[in-house]
Amino acid sequence: MARAGFGLRGFAELVMGGLGLALAGCASVPPPFAGPGDFYEVPTPLPVGAPGALIRVQPIPSSPKAPGLTFFRVMYHSRDTQNRDVAVTGLVVAPDHAPPAGGWPVVAHAHGTTGLAAPCAPSRNVNDYQGFGVDGVIVATDYLGLGPPGQLHAYLSGPSEGRAMIDGVRAARRLMRGKTSRRWIASGASQGGHAALFAGEQAPRYAPDLDLVAVVAIEPSSEVLRSFPHDDAGLMTAVNLMALYGRAVDHPTLQPDDYVSPAVADWAKQLRSLCLADAVAAFQKLPPGPVWVKDPLTTEPLRSIMEESTPGRVATRAPILLVQGGADAVVTPERTKAFFARACATGDTIDMRLYPDGTHETTPGKAKADIGAWLQDRLAGRKAASGCPATAAASG
Repeated sequence: MARAGFGLRGFAELVMGGLGLALAGCASVPPPFAGPGDFYEVPTPLPVGAPGALIRVQPIPSSPKAPGLTFFRVMYHSRDTQNRDVAVTGLVVAPDHAPPAGGWPVVAHAHGTTGLAAPCAPSRNVNDYQGFGVDGVIVATDYLGLGPPGQLHAYLSGPSEGRAMIDGVRAARRLMRGKTSRRWIASGASQGGHAALFAGEQAPRYAPDLDLVAVVAIEPSSEVLRSFPHDDAGLMTAVNLMALYGRAVDHPTLQPDDYVSPAVADWAKQLRSLCLADAVAAFQKLPPGPVWVKDPLTTEPLRSIMEESTPGRVATRAPILLVQGGADAVVTPERTKAFFARACATGDTIDMRLYPDGTHETTPGKAKADIGAWLQDRLAGRKAASGCPATAAASG
């Protein structure tokens, strides 16, 4: 299929190209969204749909920086922490060439922190997709609450992040109409690493219809929720506060303002409109004073709510590659090592790669080739060795 001529016609060919009206019993693909209204506006009432069922699809212009790929925005059904049906948006990136025998694998790549507001959704800017050289379909979820106007993102909610990734894979498979296999990869950096770890933990029960091959977590925000409280004007204090307000999205009984000073509560109103850099800048302009009026580490219900979003308490069947920069001042090596030890204790097959001079920004690029090679081994069926102490067995 020629890239330049894909557009709506190519989309119709993809949907109606003799591949049937259903994939493994799934609902049909909706026609290309052409309005009226905003693609990101969630239909009211939300139509009934199974997790991963497509609500809307929108072909979007190709990027000259990504030849041979075709892009779609998608809106699909998922489930939040309370198991409520929710609409999630994201991006699907598909190769233009024919799939291999058995179909492409799907790479679910989860993005790092962008903010809590609708405009912070990466699919709006088509700038976050990563396949690590794997010849497959890429799906990049926006997570719950990013994208749709008026919603707030359930930031660092492990259960909803993981489900959004898994259901994104289901949505991508529906869209591609038999051109993908059941095999998929969960990957992500920073917040996305946190999401990928939860997707790996949830996969056996939540998605027995899929075959998770591997998990890649790059500098995951796995211990942020155990590092409360901060009382300075730094980035991590702002991130912790975003986690507080984000967790209230799927725990409606939580009252975030009860935990913070009036000045911070007033600042938090801006989280509905500001993305990460502007939200942090606004936070840093607050007058000096206490941030917390209750300790989130010891006060219920927040303590338990945060604990449920700490990964490494449940074993992951698929092998995990943990990537960390030695010079990362945001997700420090000590935090990632703490997660690594906990994952080893659960019996995970996990290996940790340290890039001594890697920062939070540079480590993904430094590790890209190594990640690609590790993933190719997993896709080829080669067993992954565990890096856990006193573990000689390999599994994969």
